Amino acid sequence: STLFPYTTLFRSSYIDKSKGKISEGKIEFGLKTNENGERYLYCLDNGKGMSKHIIENYLLKIGSSYYKSPEFYQSQAETGNTFTPTSQFGIGILSCFMIGDRVEITTREEEKEYVSCVMENIHECFYYKDVTDVIPSSGTLVKIFLNAKYKDKISNEHLDNIGYLLWKNKFAKDS
Repeated sequence: STLFPYTTLFRSSYIDKSKGKISEGKIEFGLKTNENGERYLYCLDNGKGMSKHIIENYLLKIGSSYYKSPEFYQSQAETGNTFTPTSQFGIGILSCFMIGDRVEITTREEEKEYVSCVMENIHECFYYKDVTDVIPSSGTLVKIFLNAKYKDKISNEHLDNIGYLLWKNKFAKDS
């Protein structure tokens, strides 16, 4: 039996002072195949989610990190949230295209409308699409549709290793 079978789930707690409680952060990784036979790696979290403004002004602008922006710090101050981001350089989304040809994102800020978009290849097109995936409350689902080189090379064992490294990193910080 593996430590993280089939999907990898990473949990951490953070204080959300705007709600007056400790919230449990969740990140889930998995591999699936859609109805068209396309294999994709997904990451689903129950974080803050993104608005169209954040997508257009930070996610799509290489080198522009929302987590380094005055908007983020203002939001942190207003909510009293203790979340500490790991994003530094605003290039994370580019790494998806090392293993995939298309990235689909569905995201939702709490009590707001869903936003769903697609990026095809690194230099191709970006567009918004109808929402087909549902996220409870708030969070983001990122699907990386694997390219021909990687569609048969990435396995659940690889995801188990990612889960172990995340767990180990959290354990090391907490001890």
